[in-house]
Amino acid sequence: LHGISKDAWKRYTAEGSWRYEILAPGFKYNLTDMQGALGLTQLAKCDFMWQRRSLLAARYTEALSALDAYELPTSRPDVQHAWHLYVIRVRPGALTIHRDCVIEELKQRGIGVSVHFIPLHLHPYYRDRWGYAPGDFPVAEDYFDRCISLPLYPGMTDEDQARVIDALAEIAMRYRRTGAAMPLEVSPAAFAAPNSAGERESMVRTPLTNADHQTPIPASPGEWQISGSRRLLDLAGAVAGLIVLFPVFLVCALAVRLSSPGPIFFRQRRVGRGGRLFELLKFRTMIVSNRGPRITAAGDPRITAVGRRLRRWKLDELPQLVNVLTGEMSLVGPRPELPEYVARYTAGQRQVLSFKPGITSPASLAFVDEESLLAAQPDREDYYSRVLVPQKLTTDIEYCRTASLAGDLKIIAATVCRLLPRRHGRDTSRMAPFACSEAIRKAGQVDSKPA
Repeated sequence: LHGISKDAWKRYTAEGSWRYEILAPGFKYNLTDMQGALGLTQLAKCDFMWQRRSLLAARYTEALSALDAYELPTSRPDVQHAWHLYVIRVRPGALTIHRDCVIEELKQRGIGVSVHFIPLHLHPYYRDRWGYAPGDFPVAEDYFDRCISLPLYPGMTDEDQARVIDALAEIAMRYRRTGAAMPLEVSPAAFAAPNSAGERESMVRTPLTNADHQTPIPASPGEWQISGSRRLLDLAGAVAGLIVLFPVFLVCALAVRLSSPGPIFFRQRRVGRGGRLFELLKFRTMIVSNRGPRITAAGDPRITAVGRRLRRWKLDELPQLVNVLTGEMSLVGPRPELPEYVARYTAGQRQVLSFKPGITSPASLAFVDEESLLAAQPDREDYYSRVLVPQKLTTDIEYCRTASLAGDLKIIAATVCRLLPRRHGRDTSRMAPFACSEAIRKAGQVDSKPA
């Protein structure tokens, strides 16, 4: 307390004296009553806030551990980590951009991050007063040059955290340095069948070897994929579809507008050919909300009454004809995925990025009842990323190996047939999830057995 020799209160009591001496440099650190009351209130929330921070930190670690571009913080089992900060570091040589550029990329996506901390010896006061210079503490400087503090606070929503994770995955994929180490992945044996929660916790993430990869498809697209005829087919199909289905477009747009407040179109960033990002268009089928799981399954309460009908007949996908017109998509091709999942692809799986994504594909037909399948899973996110994504990629990779004009026309025809009203009350939700249409099997494009 100011470094004085006597208690201030005693200077004004009978046993005290007004005389005092300052014996050392000091500061006034005692709390006011208001600060004390606020502190007691915050202490009552301490456990809850720590639990929330710990949960968010665990989610960061689980999601980002699949990316080889970042080094993650760790905690010892014998220590209760406060998780005041969650600091990652850009792995040396993993990206083609510096840490500062990563921060700028996040800023452009509306994500605020910081750096904790700038080494003291680099600040003007310490340089001028004590003569420190860059290079005096190389370990501290290396840490500073690569660290990024991610958003982490008790009020952070799951959706906000998902935005941060998606952005980091997207940046890691876009600026990945050629020849960088392969990312860590869950052992391929884990894809064989759904595991229990206990089995998931026991999975060991190990670097992939060549033996772990599927036989890659050719690195360059075949003649049909890049031919002018394919582009003409896409343009003709998109234009014809927009003209013929224009009344359907108007009805769908009006229904979406009247069904619930919000925009008519749903826009989502997906990964296209060559890893380029684009905005995939759909009719909005859900209420505008920041709450709920990221993976949508049948019966999701966020889906509107109109949305259920649009999804049933796949009418929500019609706006993607605009994506075809702009050249971002094709009528037939591997379905585009979110950056978060693409960042986890193996070397063989990444080969699908050599092909333009499509509105429909053999995988789309094989998994036409994907939402019903997900509804039966206790952990939809885990089942989707661990089981469905690899299964769909296997199917689409097989298509990419043998794509042809005749095959694409049969896939389009099969898609139309699949969406027509079912006869005799046939319930497709009970169909085997990996069954493909007869037209696709005859075209020799897909093996109907599970991969």
